[in-house]
Amino acid sequence: MLAAAALLWLTASVEGAAQSMSLDSLRHATATMGDSVDAARTRWITSVRRGTTVYDDSLVHEGVTLLFGRSSITDESMLRIREGITQGVAALERQLPGAAEILLAGDAWGIQPSKMSFEFASQREDVLRLAPGRDRFARGGRTLRLPVDTKVVREWVVDRAGQRLADLHPGLRALVGNAAILATDDAVHRTAARSLALSRSSVSRRCITGVTAACSALLSPDDAGWWDPEERPRIRTLAVLPAVGVSALAFAIEEGGSDFLRAVKARESESLDAVPLIAAALQRPVDDVLTSWLSRLQSARIAATSVPAGLLLSSLLWSVAFAAVVAIRRPR
Repeated sequence: MLAAAALLWLTASVEGAAQSMSLDSLRHATATMGDSVDAARTRWITSVRRGTTVYDDSLVHEGVTLLFGRSSITDESMLRIREGITQGVAALERQLPGAAEILLAGDAWGIQPSKMSFEFASQREDVLRLAPGRDRFARGGRTLRLPVDTKVVREWVVDRAGQRLADLHPGLRALVGNAAILATDDAVHRTAARSLALSRSSVSRRCITGVTAACSALLSPDDAGWWDPEERPRIRTLAVLPAVGVSALAFAIEEGGSDFLRAVKARESESLDAVPLIAAALQRPVDDVLTSWLSRLQSARIAATSVPAGLLLSSLLWSVAFAAVVAIRRPR
């Protein structure tokens, strides 16, 4: 019995020591990893700062100020960037006349060279980073591979216009969040209608069925009294609010065009409630705006589910041909 007790004590001691060693090793490894991560982060920040080009030159093109270093960008790359901006402005004007002057004029973009980018990390090639302001890591920047593709610059111009659109007024930013895009087609309205119809939120479903008060609650930052605490997470989880906000803003642009943008930009109110902001900019009653917007959603849904006449005719002809073949081959 004494031997058995001694064996049990020895086993427990060995297991305790092993656990202690494991914990000590884990702590040491964690500390070492933390040190290495901190050291790597410091080296990376230092290299970025060392490689940052001082903006010693600038030019204004299509109302946009381009900041760059004379020694860091070739004339060919600058020419392609300017061509891309021109094409982007033309695309904006075709989509919404007068929008470029309102959304791009006075903006400043920095052009920075880089040896590395998140988009092309595996290739480690020379790239240019185009970003708003002086910070090349600013939100919404765009990486340009060399030689510069004017199409990428053109797309950046349109994306930047969408960002500036939401920045015209705090109410618009609260309405669309980071989903700001300059869109005026059926796609955004179909997405909103589908999100509302398929949502588990009763407020969303009431909105798409025509209850304008429910729609106003969805578009308003003040949602007290419209849903229980479980409703809000359901709406945000299913991405209903961004889709609805983008659709409402697209409808306002369709209705008011560039005049709507100018009216919103001139508003001095700092309210985050976008519904009265849009109604005031369109010079229409709130209920009228909501009703018209709901009609736009419904028409987009109908257009998406309607069958083209050509497809119907083709199906009918194939049905007749199939019936004829069956009738001919039927045994008498």
